[in-house]
Amino acid sequence: MNQDSRDKSFVESIDPDGVADLDAVTIAPMSAPIERAAAENDSKLALPERGTVIDQYEIVGEVARGAMGVVFRAKHAALGRDVAIKMMLAGDDVSAEYRERFANEARAAAALDHPGIVPVFSVGQWHQRPYFAMALVDGESLAERLRDGPLTSAEAARIAKELTDAIGHAHEHQIIHRDLKPANILIDRTHSVRVTDFGVSKLIGGGSEVTQQGELIGTPHYMPPEQAGGSTQSIGPAADVYSIGAVLYAMVTGRPPFQAASPVDVVMQVISREPVPPSALNASVPADLEVITLKCLSKSVADRYASADELSEDLRRFIAGEPILAKPPGWIRQARMMLRTHVLFASVSGSAAMLLVLMTAAVLVALFRARNDVLELQDQLDRATLLLTTERRLTSKYISASTDRPNELAEFEINRLATSASGLQDSKPELSIQLALAAIDLAGQRGLAPPAEMIDLLRERLRAGFSGAASSDANSDTNPTTAAPSDSLPETTDELVQMAKQRWGTPLSETERQLYGIQYLAPEED
Repeated sequence: MNQDSRDKSFVESIDPDGVADLDAVTIAPMSAPIERAAAENDSKLALPERGTVIDQYEIVGEVARGAMGVVFRAKHAALGRDVAIKMMLAGDDVSAEYRERFANEARAAAALDHPGIVPVFSVGQWHQRPYFAMALVDGESLAERLRDGPLTSAEAARIAKELTDAIGHAHEHQIIHRDLKPANILIDRTHSVRVTDFGVSKLIGGGSEVTQQGELIGTPHYMPPEQAGGSTQSIGPAADVYSIGAVLYAMVTGRPPFQAASPVDVVMQVISREPVPPSALNASVPADLEVITLKCLSKSVADRYASADELSEDLRRFIAGEPILAKPPGWIRQARMMLRTHVLFASVSGSAAMLLVLMTAAVLVALFRARNDVLELQDQLDRATLLLTTERRLTSKYISASTDRPNELAEFEINRLATSASGLQDSKPELSIQLALAAIDLAGQRGLAPPAEMIDLLRERLRAGFSGAASSDANSDTNPTTAAPSDSLPETTDELVQMAKQRWGTPLSETERQLYGIQYLAPEED
């Protein structure tokens, strides 16, 4: 591998911007203030040039830079060893929180001594910019390797085993990585795994946590549900076990377990949806390796491997051709998985109220006769009803923290309402119209253009006529049964909306508005 390729691989492990679905960018709060501080400081403080000596390191050249840091290739003046130096772009103006996160990355890696973890050699400061020197890995990132497609099951299991052993070592030293993903996993020229980027790591039950309650930290495609929920109190070693399973899933299928158009939708899938079995995407995946992968990806911490050591042992057994210890999920767990899937559909389609009622009824029927089983499923149902509140909270926090566009949150919700309205045209036409009107009203409140597809939906309904609910008065003026002549439809959008409201303008109740997600702009207070 040539020098440019090695440098590029290392940079991807530090700043993986633009690696698409296989590696979405790590979410960390305060990014906008940090970027502004970095830009301001970059203009005031010069960066080291080729030949500059920083302590015992001579700069060979800049490899690349991201929004918050710059990476240099350097050589130890006395030892002649090539190293990578990661330096903060911002100087004195950067927040204390980000300084602590930068120091945390160096501190965590320096505390670990394992062949599968990229070591940190030293830390320091140059012209008010903190930096640390670490090993320069001669190889490529797993993200780069996966661009060519999935790996063989044997290779994926070997990499997962080495990754698990390295993370098990970190857990023994009370450190949770919290951001395991292909871009943070390097494969050196001997094909060995090297884990890097402990920037959002935390101590198990310790006091070096540099994030605050409710912040969304990590990479959505690879973070566990308890981390995606914005809570840090319940995050333990099982979070890394989940992420290892997500990486293993990507290795055997060529894609992460969950994909969506936006990080918010990915987060909601992580919380609520079960992943497609790997064998459905790659028929060559062995059954035992699929069981191992899906056990890691269990929503419940209790259903995952209890430790990295347990996962490592099952991977060893698979590699050696021995029977694994994990078993496929039983029927009770399968029922819980089905329940989560249907409730997620409810949150997306707008039919939450109907489906929650159906699920409640299903819990009570004779299919689940055993009392303990019924209680367990009821508990799962109760938890599921909180998903919509969680979605509103996460949507508000993520979009607010990740964009400077004031209307992006409204645009997101308008799109969700429009999608729900389109999907319910045939099954629940009345609700479809109400959601279309809600989307149009929300657009008007925020000074945005009404969704064209919602205007077309109203025009189509007015032209075709609409009979309404069977229980309604057939002679009611608000429940027409005859089509409106094409030449009688208003020409302007405002008049069209007013006509639709006159015919079908019964507003949704407060409960319905919450269930259908129309109140993202007034999320719960934490």
